[in-house]
Amino acid sequence: MAPSTVKHHFTALRGFLTWCVKRNYIKTDPLRSIRLTAADPRLVRRAMTSREVAILLATAPVERRLLYEVALDSALRVGALRALRIANLDVAHCGLRIEPGWNKNRTEDFCPLSPDLCERLRVSAAGKPPDAPLLHVTKSQLHSFNRDMARAGMVAAATE
Repeated sequence: MAPSTVKHHFTALRGFLTWCVKRNYIKTDPLRSIRLTAADPRLVRRAMTSREVAILLATAPVERRLLYEVALDSALRVGALRALRIANLDVAHCGLRIEPGWNKNRTEDFCPLSPDLCERLRVSAAGKPPDAPLLHVTKSQLHSFNRDMARAGMVAAATE
């Protein structure tokens, strides 16, 4: 478990044991002498530089390049990218209509895209039914991303 998860579990357990002592279920807190040490995060996250983005897009397979471009342009999370359907593409306004359950504030939203990317999405969606997925997002998309980063000669930006 991550250090912060251990800390949260420990705090909850400590609270429960304090409750038990106050109600005389146990005589003393068996964890009273244990102190957690501060731990550094296991993974330091950072944004990719524009140079790294260019290298990734130049070396990524064609079938994933469009997905990466939409992810970078929209900042949508993988679940939202997976849920996007062709009907969510709004070519007239050059963007994506976001369903309420896909974003953190649970509201309907609109995500503008660059005109070039919107046009490429329109071309890739041509002839497909409105309920067809807009992008191909696999269950193991993180593994594909890490392989593409390695192919580009970069350390994977995410490992969890």
